[in-house]
Amino acid sequence: LEKTQQLQSLKERWEMYLTEKSSLETGINLLDTLTEFFGPNGGMMGQVGGRMGSLSEDLNRHLAAFGYACNLVLEPFEIRVSSSKASHFGLSLKYLSESEQFRFGVAFQIALAMVTGLRFVVIDGADILDKERRKMLTSLLVSSKLDQAIVLATSEEAAPSIMLRGVKFLSLIEKTKPREAVVFTAA
Repeated sequence: LEKTQQLQSLKERWEMYLTEKSSLETGINLLDTLTEFFGPNGGMMGQVGGRMGSLSEDLNRHLAAFGYACNLVLEPFEIRVSSSKASHFGLSLKYLSESEQFRFGVAFQIALAMVTGLRFVVIDGADILDKERRKMLTSLLVSSKLDQAIVLATSEEAAPSIMLRGVKFLSLIEKTKPREAVVFTAA
């Protein structure tokens, strides 16, 4: 009787083991499927990779206004920025100056807005740019196919007397310093 009870206990443990093993194998198969889908050769990367060409082209078109080009690599994910398309040497974004990072961010926002069809950007911190680069930014925004762009910057200068069509300057008064918002709208 004692041996029968031991065998019954061993049989129950074996059946629990088989059930747990089956459950774990199901989880592993699901994890393998997800890993394959989201991995470097999976469906998700295929979808992203299909859109990367147009994003890269649009991004480089807008970066060219500032004299830069970039190379996007998905696996391993990396963005390298160079001073021109012809230059093969590119720097990682973290090695760029704040102003260069800002300009890259503007071009990236515009490219993303165009690729997604949103066609709208909000750019904060334009006061990091000197007068010459602000003019370049304005020119870039006016020549882009955006429907609207809002640019925020601290400035003590008066708004220009001659306004481009579709450009409005708004003054947002703070207690500490004046802040201007420039709104670009497509004509």
